[in-house]
Amino acid sequence: MSLSLRARLLLGTLTLTALVVPLRVMIDLRAGTAASETAADAALVNLGRAMAAVLPTLDDPLVQAESGTPQALERLLRSHSPERIWWALSDGHAAWLAGDLSIRDLNPGGRWPPTEPRWEDVRLDGESLRLAELPIDCGRPKPCVLRLAQTTQRRSAARREALEVALLQGLATAVLLGGGLMAVIAWTLRPLRRLRADLAQRPLHAPQPVDREGLPDELNPLLDGVDLLMQRAASEHERQRHFIADAAHQLRTPLTALRTEAELALMASPFGEPASPGLERLHRSALRAARLADQLLLLARTEASQGEPGGDERFDLRAVVHDAARDWVPRALEHGADLGFQLEEAPVLGRAYQVRELLANLIHNALEYAAPPDGLPVHITVRCLPVPHPQGDPPREALLEVEDNGPGIPPEQREQVLERFFRAPGAPGSGSGLGLAIVRDIAQAHRARLILKDGEGGRGLCVRVIFPIAPPLG
Repeated sequence: MSLSLRARLLLGTLTLTALVVPLRVMIDLRAGTAASETAADAALVNLGRAMAAVLPTLDDPLVQAESGTPQALERLLRSHSPERIWWALSDGHAAWLAGDLSIRDLNPGGRWPPTEPRWEDVRLDGESLRLAELPIDCGRPKPCVLRLAQTTQRRSAARREALEVALLQGLATAVLLGGGLMAVIAWTLRPLRRLRADLAQRPLHAPQPVDREGLPDELNPLLDGVDLLMQRAASEHERQRHFIADAAHQLRTPLTALRTEAELALMASPFGEPASPGLERLHRSALRAARLADQLLLLARTEASQGEPGGDERFDLRAVVHDAARDWVPRALEHGADLGFQLEEAPVLGRAYQVRELLANLIHNALEYAAPPDGLPVHITVRCLPVPHPQGDPPREALLEVEDNGPGIPPEQREQVLERFFRAPGAPGSGSGLGLAIVRDIAQAHRARLILKDGEGGRGLCVRVIFPIAPPLG
């Protein structure tokens, strides 16, 4: 499965963080531990040098008799650390002059006698000790050697503290690094989201070069290809539109002649005798073909008008519906339908002739398909109203609505019926499936919302088109 660019960048960020953070923890732990060990070793050596100043001379009976640790030395050891410290003094050869017998037999290795301080980890009776040896001046020709041994509890505590600090620093690094990289990724991809929105709402009939402001230069080859593709698509779309418009226009003349001939033949039938069924079918087919040609021509004109700048005008939606009433009320009476109107002033911007065609398609569809299954009369209501603002402000939208009491359209087919040439299975009438597609295109050209829903009481179909209200004059 292919990953998105965001997912790939995030995966790389997490991988980098997973590699960097443990390395940072190890480095910080090593540095913290080394610093604490160095400080502890230096403190042990400093203790030895302080002890050298208070140790008795070698001729002191206490030293010669190895009778214990002088009081001054005891106070020094206790002041240095609460941990136990062993000490022993050697003459620099093999003789031990004073101190604890237990650490004299320890053999840390290395050159003897040491010429500079040295440290070693040793064990005494199963306990870990840190051993330090350093040469000191003891009044003899050769320096004496002072050996010190200290328990490691404080060192262990320092190591644990260093580990905690390293882990906290690692966690902070992970949060800052991961959060920072994610923020950078989001900031970097923001122009791509704008580019996507720009391409999604760009019409095919009026392509312009992609706005590259704020986009990375690395996208220029891709954007060049997108511009070229959009130009080709626009050219192909224009050729298709011209073909449909020309074909529909050319078909109107022969279809009009065919319809006229069929009507004349129907009128020539002997008075009181039914017309030939084949002649009636021919007449209906001619009417249907003529309407199809008109709808195709209207589609082509609607698409072409969307790319024309400055074509919008201010008009009253109520006046458009009122004009349509004069044309459609007689036809509704011919179909035995009740066509009612509810009108209020609603100024909008757009092309009045297109809105008139939109309404004509909706009323025609209602008359064609809205026969109730129970044989009741067809009721069609056309409403033109401003939509009240929920906060009491002036209306910002105008509603044009056509509602009938027919069988309606199942919810799962309401998206499909907006596609060109789609007819629901078993649908009555002789339509071509272009009526609602024309309504959709005209609504989009006027930045209006198209809603298909159930009629009043869950019966029939209500087609609602919501237009933006035109701003006040002046």
